[in-house]
Amino acid sequence: MAPVKLVLFDVDGTLIHTGGAGRRSLELAFEELFGLKRAFEGIPLTGRLDSAIIKDGLRRHGLNASLGLVKERYLHHLRREILRPAPGKGVLPGVRRLLAALWAKQGVTVGLLTGNFLEGARIKLEHFDLWRWFRVGAFAEDGCTREELLERLLQRVEPAKEVWVVGDTPADVRCAKRHGAKSVAVATGAYSREELARLKPDLVLEDLRGEGLLRAL
Repeated sequence: MAPVKLVLFDVDGTLIHTGGAGRRSLELAFEELFGLKRAFEGIPLTGRLDSAIIKDGLRRHGLNASLGLVKERYLHHLRREILRPAPGKGVLPGVRRLLAALWAKQGVTVGLLTGNFLEGARIKLEHFDLWRWFRVGAFAEDGCTREELLERLLQRVEPAKEVWVVGDTPADVRCAKRHGAKSVAVATGAYSREELARLKPDLVLEDLRGEGLLRAL
């Protein structure tokens, strides 16, 4: 049966903070493969696809290397870096309770819409015992832009009456608007509530505690 509502979550800054495990893993991959330290210094990461970030790194340093090779070494390092303790690392406020409540709501399907590679998202979310909550997803392998990820996901799943995109960056809000989805901006990442509110999402939240999203649904 098609879901009445499809609720899609970003990962980093929305559900979890990894304490910099992703950035460290990218840096380690480039150091291992190319002997470069701090290769991603100055390259923006927030709200972007892993594939686009790696391509930026390769272009900046004039490297003609396979994306697949870098991806494999990145994921290798991520499996270890996610285990390291770090300031701010953890599941963000209200996330566990919200996911459980959404699963209990009839007609709601919970999924992921993230710039992470599929395996990267799995590594991160399994570490925090969150992976099991998500039934569908779109990942960096599914397209070149976040808008393309959502388009591909909507082609794969049964049509829903409403689609909600929950994220912590302007990219999440713009993606939702492009496809006529409802947008929920949560100020648990790099952007303040005021900055996100300027984009006029359907709902702006300080974090995922409380009943704000559940009431809206």
